[in-house]
This record gives sequence, structure tokens and C-alpha cells, in this order.
Amino acid sequence: MKTTLLTAAFSVLALAANAGAPSAKVPAAPAPVAEAFSYDFVEAGWVHVFPDQIDDLDGYYTHVSFSPVNNVFLFAEWGQAFGSELGADYDESSLELGAGAYLPICSTVDFVVTGAALRSEVDVDGFGSADEWGFDASAGFRIRLASKLELGLFYGFTHLDDSDVSSGSAGLVYGLTDAVDLTVRGSFSEDDQQLGVGIRYNF
Repeated sequence: MKTTLLTAAFSVLALAANAGAPSAKVPAAPAPVAEAFSYDFVEAGWVHVFPDQIDDLDGYYTHVSFSPVNNVFLFAEWGQAFGSELGADYDESSLELGAGAYLPICSTVDFVVTGAALRSEVDVDGFGSADEWGFDASAGFRIRLASKLELGLFYGFTHLDDSDVSSGSAGLVYGLTDAVDLTVRGSFSEDDQQLGVGIRYNF
């Protein structure tokens, strides 16, 4: 009888000790880290050009970017601007086809380089058209300023048949939704300055 009572008492004490002991914590799974920047998008917008030697032009642009593998992307851009000078209407158009690479410096900064083949054409009513072929290259940074705000800073070099031009550019990207961004971009060179506003869809 005493043995039974002692056994029961020890059992009660063991249960009480186990009930009061802190339970082991299971470590939480790390939250997935979202990519800082998208390289898969379609963008279209309006552009205003301030040439140095002729009147201002207004036009539009479309840009497509696609990243088939990590750290590499392909892109294409088409732009056209219209104006008039001395009573003659004219337009300028350009087409770029190229590729780029990006290297994350930290969670909020990517270093980006691009290179592209370039075709530029000028068409003047009554005087015909002329086109040039060349290439351009750029290097710069995409910087995440806030969860919905990005800054881009780039230096570019363009070579056409009879000219070499260096330029600087800056742009802001503001996230309206998870898939849609508002973009503002500007550039300056020895030949002209440009200001553009667009809408970007990330896919």
C-alpha cells in the first residue's frame, strides 16, 4: 500500500514539473526576401525634347525589358518625336535592341550595364529622310529609396555614323500597385535635353 502511494505521489510531482516547464520554441521560418528591382516590364510614355539648335519636339516612347536568367536582361526601345522648323514638319525616330547585366551591390542597390545597337532616322517634309546606324552603352545604379520609390542614375555613350555623344540620365519609379509603376525620366547631353513621363507594367 505504501509503495502504491509513493508511486502515485512521484507521478503527480513529475506531471506538475512537466506542466510548469517552458515549452521549447520552434524557430520561425525566415520571411521570403523580395527582389529589389524588376527587369521584366513593359513601359510606354510621353517625351519632350529640347534640342540645342531647333525648336522643341514632343513624342512618345515604348520600352520592353525581359530577364531570361538571373543577372541578365534583354531590352528594346522605340521612340518618335515630332516638330516643325521654318514651316517644315519633321520627325525623329530611334530604335534600340540590346542586352544588359545587373549585379546587386546590396539589398537596395543594383549596378547595371547595357549595350545596344541603335538606328536613328530624321524625316523632313519636302526634303526626304536620312538614317544613321550605331550603338550605345550605359552604366549606372538603380537605388531603392523606399518600398515604393526607386532612383536610377546612369552615364551613357552613343556612337552614330558621324557623331559621338556622352549623356547623363536620371529617373524615378513610383509603385502605384504591385504591378503598375509611374515613371519620370530625364536626360541631358551636348545635343539636347529630354523629359519623359510613363506608365510601367511589371510581369
